[in-house]
Amino acid sequence: MVTQNMVFEMLRKISTYDVNIGKFRVGNLHDGGYIIPDDCKNLDALLSLGIGGDVSFDKYFAERGVIVYQYDHTIDEPPIKHKNFIFNKKGIGPVRHGHPPGRTISGHLPTENPERPHYISPIKNRIT
Repeated sequence: MVTQNMVFEMLRKISTYDVNIGKFRVGNLHDGGYIIPDDCKNLDALLSLGIGGDVSFDKYFAERGVIVYQYDHTIDEPPIKHKNFIFNKKGIGPVRHGHPPGRTISGHLPTENPERPHYISPIKNRIT
């Protein structure tokens, strides 16, 4: 069982660092938005794990030509369509055969075009 002291001990180990990278906000002002580093502007592909009902983050990148691989086993389809969205009704889990049905993060890495390696950043995830 996790105790309050264990949580506080873990939190004491968390530190912030100045990495000298600018940041910008992408997506809606609530759960659909994230603050990310400037160096994420030149992606070829993006993993979006757990999209739910808000794809404003995904849409920002899709409109800039980024292929967005969306994964969410809790919905049947994304709330909006975009030519750069590739939706998968799959979850993510610690093993290949878990419950809910899922694969590991590395199992979600796209392999559709092995000739063109993607610069992928799994920076957006919402695990419920």
